[in-house]
Amino acid sequence: MNVAGMRYGCATRPVPNMPEVKANRKCQAAETGLSLEMANKLNNVMPGSGGTSCLERYEYAKHGVCFGFDPDSYFGAMVRLNGEIKPQPGGDFLGEALWPNRSAAPTSTPPWPAPGVRRA
Repeated sequence: MNVAGMRYGCATRPVPNMPEVKANRKCQAAETGLSLEMANKLNNVMPGSGGTSCLERYEYAKHGVCFGFDPDSYFGAMVRLNGEIKPQPGGDFLGEALWPNRSAAPTSTPPWPAPGVRRA
């Protein structure tokens, strides 16, 4: 595997002259050109997209350009698959088993120290 290629996006086939994509500098990735309609749909399934996080920029630069999809097609597939897979029986079970902390932000602040945890 080409580790340098992974840094520049497209882990399977690096694109020549592609700027480096770093997770800690998502907003330095190029604008995606995503339509407003798709941006709204994406925000419902990918918390953290849009706004100041620039998550969609990073994801598209890191993965979407590898396949030659335009941004609406790439994220449209994500939105569609999210709708098709999540409602399936067992989907919640698998999601919870594979990704137990999938909330983008806590709905409340847990008590500290947590129950059963003793301070030193």
